[in-house]
Amino acid sequence: ETETPNMSIQTIESHKLSSIYSIASNYDPLTNCLSIITGGGDDRAFLHKLDNHNTVGSLQLPHVHTDSVSSVATNEKYVSGDLAKTPKYIAVGAYDGSIVLYNPENGEKLQALDGPTDVEFVSFHPKGGSVLLAGSISDATVWMYHLPTSKCLQVFVGHECNGEGGGVTGGSFTPDGKFALTIGMDGTLRIWAPRTGMCRHVFKLTDDDDEMGPAGFTCLSGGG
Repeated sequence: ETETPNMSIQTIESHKLSSIYSIASNYDPLTNCLSIITGGGDDRAFLHKLDNHNTVGSLQLPHVHTDSVSSVATNEKYVSGDLAKTPKYIAVGAYDGSIVLYNPENGEKLQALDGPTDVEFVSFHPKGGSVLLAGSISDATVWMYHLPTSKCLQVFVGHECNGEGGGVTGGSFTPDGKFALTIGMDGTLRIWAPRTGMCRHVFKLTDDDDEMGPAGFTCLSGGG
């Protein structure tokens, strides 16, 4: 058999043979550097930096996780020129219930947040990137944090856990930042008002009388 040629620019193998569950990236035109964050089934997260010569530097982020790293995100494309008001962050969520923030420049651990169990997703607010949304695949709750003060602003409750414990599988803010969107294994897409925590609308994937039961959503894109 003819081997399929490897046409990639670069291959990064920090996670070795482990599955990679999440990836996020940011390109800085000032330094011509591409930052890539990955998380995997080896309970580790990495920060990779690729320069204009395609040279890779990889750094394992220091927090010791006890379960798979399920979600990573960066707010660098959202921050303003005033980094005192809108600091740069990498957010890493894992099935051990941890949400850890890092400095995207050097991988320094900044803080860890208390929140939901079995974190399935993390997503930054598009206006400044100082608010973070995080959801649980276990208890179906969604938490919203103000990162500079480490405060939990809201806990959104409404998604239903099925008999096997399926909860929230994805979420993000709308591009204008006015609403939060979440999806779950209960087959619903829910629209939330961030300031009040109220659910504004529910879109359901299947009818309640479906003999097969509700089909669950597994992914969401809210950026257009």
